[in-house]
Amino acid sequence: MAVPKDDDADSLRQAETALGGAAAARDAEAVLAHFAAEAVVFPPNAPEIRGWKAVGELIRGNLAVPGFSIRTELQQAEAFGDLGYTLVGYETEDREVEGRLRRETGRVLRLWKRQGDGEWKVILEIMSAER
Repeated sequence: MAVPKDDDADSLRQAETALGGAAAARDAEAVLAHFAAEAVVFPPNAPEIRGWKAVGELIRGNLAVPGFSIRTELQQAEAFGDLGYTLVGYETEDREVEGRLRRETGRVLRLWKRQGDGEWKVILEIMSAER
């Protein structure tokens, strides 16, 4: 069994932190840059989304919602060679059509794969909304 190395986990934490920062800044292209071409996303209460183009449409759509904001907190990161995972807590806010504030909290589990150039990319994202 592969033993996690601290420097691998550190670089994975940096990638996750950059992804979270881009999401908070509502920079869809910077968020999408962290996803691999073959990425699969399982959003809460919705069908799976496959491939970079479809994932990009989801990300752009979510970040374009008026009043949308997101806060994330990295809870765990482990790397084992060229694979790693992160567990992130999140809270989103936006406004419903009627103007009511809507909040959602949950967790995201991401599976990352180190690319040939050493950069980490998300290959699988599973979201679980808690409320």
